[in-house]
Amino acid sequence: MSTATVKMNKSLEIYLDKALTKNRKGLVREIKKTSLMGISDIKRTYPKQSGMARKAFTIQKKSDLSYEIKNDLNYIASLEFGAKAKVITPKRGKFLLFTTKPNKRTKSGSIKQAAKRAFFNKLKETRTNKERYSVMKQQGIFLSKKVNQKARAGKFLIKNVYKPKISRHLTKGVLAAIKKAF
Repeated sequence: MSTATVKMNKSLEIYLDKALTKNRKGLVREIKKTSLMGISDIKRTYPKQSGMARKAFTIQKKSDLSYEIKNDLNYIASLEFGAKAKVITPKRGKFLLFTTKPNKRTKSGSIKQAAKRAFFNKLKETRTNKERYSVMKQQGIFLSKKVNQKARAGKFLIKNVYKPKISRHLTKGVLAAIKKAF
């Protein structure tokens, strides 16, 4: 799970109590508006391969003055903070099946059944390793007993891109709500 906490500017916290009593609706509206802006910005611009990471971002209301934007996908942490090199082996079956062509994938990221069927039918007709490799290359689908995944550097997008943007927007909106209260 990946979450980021956006805190308000310390200088605004002094006026927050008075603003809550005088202009609570305006303050609550600004915080909700900022949260919705943040989630829409993330869903629109977060890097994607299959789109699963973007779709999995959710917003949850904790209280009138607190919203949480989070993502429960397992691999978000490795996208955000990076990952060590590792070897991937099949959990079921003898081989890993993967594709290099995006048009052969479904929305969830798995390989389309029609593409698998065509691939295995052509693979049955081959006799040598050279022919098998040629079919794999031509179809864009590969079989492997293990895959060496390289180490990945973290992108730190939530921390370095979205959090400062949301924080600026929140400060600006809350400041406007405080000004209306006084």
